[in-house]
Amino acid sequence: MASVYFSTQKTMTKLAIINNHDSFTYNLVDLIRRLHVQFDVINVENLSLDRLEDYSHILISPGPDVPKSYPQLVAMLTRFYQQKTILGVCLGHQTICEFFGATLFNLPNVRHGQKSHLKVQSNSVLFQGLPNHFEIGLYHSWAVSTENFPSELEITATCDDEIIMACQHRTLPIFGVQFHPESYMSEYGLWILKNFLNLESRSYFSEKDQKNT
Repeated sequence: MASVYFSTQKTMTKLAIINNHDSFTYNLVDLIRRLHVQFDVINVENLSLDRLEDYSHILISPGPDVPKSYPQLVAMLTRFYQQKTILGVCLGHQTICEFFGATLFNLPNVRHGQKSHLKVQSNSVLFQGLPNHFEIGLYHSWAVSTENFPSELEITATCDDEIIMACQHRTLPIFGVQFHPESYMSEYGLWILKNFLNLESRSYFSEKDQKNT
């Protein structure tokens, strides 16, 4: 794997990590610390929408159960999906997809602690600078269905069994990954988080506007 230098280029970046009480949350925190960005961890039960106004980026952590058990996350997305740069991991990914109209299904075979191969399908900024295939770690029993997948979202990566592994909004800086970039089984996890944190909402919207003119 090629070495990468991570610098603190975005001095205005301020990240809120919403902790849904998964053991992997603090693995994410450990990676974020290596990127030298200002961040706070906020437990989901203490989530204040007014407090989130102060942050440029929001990371929705993994967590147990399914999105409907987390009305706070839906309220957060309702208020901020047009204002913030957002990344959801595992449960966070599923929450974002459901918010825009996708459905989930229970996997016939649980994928806890299994290694798979990511297949990048589009030119997503989340995977900028990365190969089109690399190893990832899976820890989930639910997945997002491809049936009636919302037109606002774009599938950007799948895995060996063609399950959706990543998606992004077509016009907003909103991203989801079903796999765990913070897992020791996942390659390039730090790079993926760096790409997310290097995005700024204003510049993202400006670039989209220029492409559409």
